[in-house]
Amino acid sequence: MPTLARPTDEIDWELSLLVLDSLPVGVVICDQNNKIILHNTELSSLFGYEHQELIGKPIEILLPEESQQQHRTQYSIYGLHV
Repeated sequence: MPTLARPTDEIDWELSLLVLDSLPVGVVICDQNNKIILHNTELSSLFGYEHQELIGKPIEILLPEESQQQHRTQYSIYGLHV
């Protein structure tokens, strides 16, 4: 599992997570392989998943099935230019 760049102060890290989780919108953070590494409670609620269920899954799991391949293709093209 990839690690996130964490603030050096543990209190800052905990505060960051509290702020993320208090947002009224779903937020997801992915790694360079398009795998979910962090998300807030609202995102889980919106999509009907348990929190740990999404960690390590591809972001496409949140898209309609008919859009998943197109997203993978677009992401791979984008990745070539970053």
